[in-house]
Formats: sequence, structure tokens, C-alpha cells
Amino acid sequence: MKSGCALGRRMNRKIMLGLLFLLWLGYANCTKTPVGEPQKLTQAQALITDIQIDGDVATLEDSLKANPNSAEAYLWLALAYSKKNRLDDAAEAYRRAIEINPYTSAGHSGLASIYLRQGLLDKALAENKTAIALDPSHKAAYFGLGMIYKRRGRLNESLHYYLKATELPPVAGWSYYQIGDIYRLQGQNENAKAYFKKAIGIDPTIPAAYSGLGLIERESGNYEGAVAYFREAIQRNPRNPNLYVSLSNALHDAGDVAEALKNVNEAIDQQPMLARAYAMRGMLFYERQEVTEAIAEIRKAMDINPQLALSYSNLAWIYATSQGTSYFDPKEAIALAQKAIQMNPKPHRFYSALAEAYFQNNQVGQAVETINIALARAPNRSQYQAQKTRFVTAQQSAKH
Repeated sequence: MKSGCALGRRMNRKIMLGLLFLLWLGYANCTKTPVGEPQKLTQAQALITDIQIDGDVATLEDSLKANPNSAEAYLWLALAYSKKNRLDDAAEAYRRAIEINPYTSAGHSGLASIYLRQGLLDKALAENKTAIALDPSHKAAYFGLGMIYKRRGRLNESLHYYLKATELPPVAGWSYYQIGDIYRLQGQNENAKAYFKKAIGIDPTIPAAYSGLGLIERESGNYEGAVAYFREAIQRNPRNPNLYVSLSNALHDAGDVAEALKNVNEAIDQQPMLARAYAMRGMLFYERQEVTEAIAEIRKAMDINPQLALSYSNLAWIYATSQGTSYFDPKEAIALAQKAIQMNPKPHRFYSALAEAYFQNNQVGQAVETINIALARAPNRSQYQAQKTRFVTAQQSAKH
């Protein structure tokens, strides 16, 4: 059997933890110790149920030699392979379990989780629906469907399945976190905060729930609150570089450039090819008036990930606001800011950059219209209001 290590290493850590949680759900109420080698199998189960410990593959493989027709042994072996990112091996073990027992809902939902990690969403969808047809109370399958529809951007359908998952035992904080994250993506921040807090109440160790609260606080302009939540998230998962970038963003908004730089450096130390970290570090260098270094950092982010819209918006801001230097290029700033919005039209910050570029090109009317979009999406941002005041003042002066 072939290894799926490369795919596993590229997968987002948050998705990995969610999938391991999903697998645990599938096993929680669906397995019993098989006949034959029970002590050896139970020992391996104990090892791999703890998310911090790698599965004892050798013990499970040895157990299967004594009991080759045990569907459950194949299920546990599949989980062990999955935790080691041996995705092809895991899929084969799940298929073998299903061959032995076609009615194993845990086998179908487990296979679905592997397909999801491999990006085979249609196959994952089919396997989860088979699991539900076999057992309508199979929580892991509903959770899995929620993940699939969320990945596809079909948030209402995703929400339906996550809500269904919360109705079934066992109670698990990850389901509530996912519901909160969907509400956040839909702009329903009060609902999102309520579900993030429910997730923390059930399981205080979920870093993503603290991060979600931090994102909401940052969007609302409560930068100190955002910093506190991101620090809580890092305390629970200090090896997640994206959390350090999020903290750096909040610290930058709060005006603490030195501490922001310290945290983004930590992110890059942990993951040297993290594009958004370089895009952030570029803006921090710009705050320190190190324009050459700032542009180099942002261009490195573009080289790493040409699809990161943030890089284009950040570079647009530098070109639009570097008056009196050789880097001032308002026309190029418009092109870059428009490209960022074309790639991702949601972030209000992108409209602020485009508005500034329009203003520096003496397109004041378009600047006012564009900053109004940013203000409509983030009315508490004082810097956007300051931009608008500057634009409107210039517009009125031009009329006299």
C-alpha cells in the first residue's frame, strides 16, 4: 500500500484536528472488542485514542494476523494509519473493513474522512450519506457532511448538518465551534460568539474557538480583546504559526509594532513558507519606514502564494502612500488594489487601499464611493472615517 504523507503534511492543522475528532466520533459508539487477541487490540486502541500519541500500527497489524476477518481491527488500523498521515493505507484498511462488514457505519464515515483529506469531496459525500442510511444516529457522518459543504462554500447546508451533529451524543465542543465559524463567515457575529463560547464551555482546550472570538473582536475594533483571545489560542496550541500571524495583525492594529514583529517572526520560524506571514511582516517594516524591505517581504509572499489577495492589497497601500519617494506609484496601486478585490471581494481593508489609490490619482469621487464600502462593512474603523473626511474635504475644496 502507498503512503499519503505528502498530502497530509500540506493539510491545514485545524482541518486535521477536526477530522481526527470526526474519526473519534465514528468509533465512540460503534466498536466493540473483537474475538481473538483482545488484550493486544485494546492496548493499541488505547494508544491511538489519545490524539497526542501515534497509533501503534505494528500491534494492530499483529492482531490482524491472528484475526484477519475482524472488521473492527481494520477500523482501528485505519485510524492509526490516518494519524500517521498514511492516507492511502488508511483508505485501503477502511475498504477492507467494509468488505468484511458492509453495514459498518464507522467504516463508511471513516473512509469519507480520508476522501475529504484527499480532496475527493464527491466520494466523501457519498460515503457519509451511506453511513447515515445505515445508522441515522451516526454523529460523525453529520459532522463530515458539515465539513464537506463548508469546504464547498455552501454554508447553510453545512450549518444544517453541524446543528444535527450537536443533537446526537456524545457532546463535543468541535461541533459548536464549527457552527460558530459558519455564523462568523455569514457575518452573524453575536451568534458566532455564543457558539464559540459554548465550544469553550464544553472543551476549554479548543484553540480555534479562542481564535474565532479574536477575529470577531478585531473586526469590531476591540483590538485589546482580540489580542487577549489570540494569546489564549496560542497558549493552547503554541505550534500553530497562523495563530501568531493573527496575533501580529491584532497587535499591529493596537499600535504595538514591535510586539507584532516579534510574533510574525515566530510564525516564519515555525513555517518558513507561510505567505501571509511575509505579507504581514512587510506591512510592519513599512510602519518602521523600511520601504525597500517591506516591498521585498510582500513580493516574497506573492512568490510563495500568487493567489494571496492580501499581498496585492498591501503592496497597493505602500505604492499609494509613499509620497515623496521613488516607490510612489498611484497608478500601479489602483491596478494592484483592484486585483486584490477581484481575487477576494470580502475584506473591507482592500477597499480602503483601493480608495487611497483612487485619491492619490485625483479620482476623488471614486475614492469617496469606495471608502463608503469599507465603512459599510466596518463602521467602527476610525481610520476609514478619517480617510473619508480627508477625501470629502478635498472634494469640497475642489468645488470652490
